[in-house]
Amino acid sequence: MELRPGLVVGKNVRLLRILGEGGMGSVWAADHLTLQTEVAVKFISTDLVKDEQALKRFTSEATASAQIKSPHVVQVFDHGVFGELPYIVMELLVGEDLEGRIARTRQLPLEETALIVKQSAKALSQAHALGIVHRDIKPANVFLTSPDGELFIKLLDFGIAKRLQGENYAKTATGALIGTPYYMSPEQVMDDREIDFRADLWSLAVCAYEALTGKLPFDGASLGAICVAINACQYVPATSLNRSLPPDIDRWFAKAFARNPDDRFRSAKEFADTLIAIAQGAYGWDMPTARGQRVSMPSSPSWQPAPPPSPSNAGANVGHVPPPQAAYGAYPQVAAQAPHPSGVL
Repeated sequence: MELRPGLVVGKNVRLLRILGEGGMGSVWAADHLTLQTEVAVKFISTDLVKDEQALKRFTSEATASAQIKSPHVVQVFDHGVFGELPYIVMELLVGEDLEGRIARTRQLPLEETALIVKQSAKALSQAHALGIVHRDIKPANVFLTSPDGELFIKLLDFGIAKRLQGENYAKTATGALIGTPYYMSPEQVMDDREIDFRADLWSLAVCAYEALTGKLPFDGASLGAICVAINACQYVPATSLNRSLPPDIDRWFAKAFARNPDDRFRSAKEFADTLIAIAQGAYGWDMPTARGQRVSMPSSPSWQPAPPPSPSNAGANVGHVPPPQAAYGAYPQVAAQAPHPSGVL
């Protein structure tokens, strides 16, 4: 079936223009005739309409996003099939993803990064409360918009989300690597079937590290080397790459990147609130959490340092190896400040 401007999908959606297209499908801007607003419509590729796993993950994206009642998750209006072509109708976002922001600015201020983490953590808290693990938190799936002139975050693409109980959205075959390796936790690399909400927090910490330093904490010349670095928790301290950061940030990353999940932050809220306090210069190591418990931080960072980058290869670990595609792949990006194909990355 040929998609074209003017085509009416279902009863209420008229396609306007294409926003992005790739091997997994396409995303269009459209008029919602009933709501009288512009929306984004995501279609799966005609080549994948018979692919059972692709269809399940497409449905997963719509279902998980719709179930998570958070303003920080892209809103889904409808999901259906047009002819043989499944589609999702969702809000049309204006802005850029975190990947684009990092590419433009190289490093983000700590205060801005902490706000991005805080709002992303709010969305993850809602997801985790429902037993949903995103499994693919990365800068391309963290969208930055500013509807009222203030930064507002939307999490995208729950296509490979995992349910901790009941029927899973996207089942993981033995030996299958689900997600984007640079952002995976050690337990996700070793056995994705055993992960819980703490894997998402690890991935969000990788995003924060990349935003603050302009570099990935875990890198390698091959997929195997990346997985070894992650499993060994080998990374350069953030303050070695960005001298403007306070020393406490290294202790935060030491806890966020603890090899044992039990040694990490206990919740998305604790994870984010601690970073906010550090950004505000108000953090004390015995500061109580909202429930009166105290955050246990390492007395000194426990990382295994990787060699600092030399001038000849500084920045080499950013995009050093093209990231292996997630199980449900990416679409072309849309320029900053243009309507964005919500949730497609």
